[in-house]
Amino acid sequence: STQLSKIRLAVHKQSIRNDLILHEKVRLREAPNNEKKRRKRGKPLLLQRDDQYHGGAVLWSPWKVQQARDRQVEQDAKKLLQQQQKEVEQERRQREKEEKAEQLAERRQKATELKQRRRQQKQDEALQREERRISQAANQQLKGDLQAASKGKARKQKPIKSCTNDIADQTAGVEAPKAVQVEGVALPKATRTRTVQPPQRYLI
Repeated sequence: STQLSKIRLAVHKQSIRNDLILHEKVRLREAPNNEKKRRKRGKPLLLQRDDQYHGGAVLWSPWKVQQARDRQVEQDAKKLLQQQQKEVEQERRQREKEEKAEQLAERRQKATELKQRRRQQKQDEALQREERRISQAANQQLKGDLQAASKGKARKQKPIKSCTNDIADQTAGVEAPKAVQVEGVALPKATRTRTVQPPQRYLI
């Protein structure tokens, strides 16, 4: 019937419309990938036109195409060489920087070690001077003690005798003379400590 035909036609149109929408979505989804692929293609050849070129189509001979390719390869190699030289220069500068830093650190380390050695040397010299001073003082003290001990020993070996002992030793074993009364002369009396002897002229 006519109504059924209209329905079928509408369904068919809607199906076609859906297919177009789906295809457009797929194309939009794949567009970034296609752009990347297009960018990855080979670079355009460096074909050189003649000075007499005035527009229009240009036909290139295989020899011209090969020349253009050779120029492209040479240009790419030159850029690569420049990049490599740049990297080598950067590495060289980095090595020089590291070497200078190492040399500076080494000089600082040597200066620190030299300073420590000098400080230690001064401390050792001061310690040696102090030890010599203490040793000299000890030797002087020992010498003085020995001299004092020698003097004390000499005093002990030679005792001092009293005058009373000398007189007693001299009169020991000698009979005392008898005292006589002389007219007009008073004889001395005995003291509490010792007997006083009269002069010899008054003794018989």
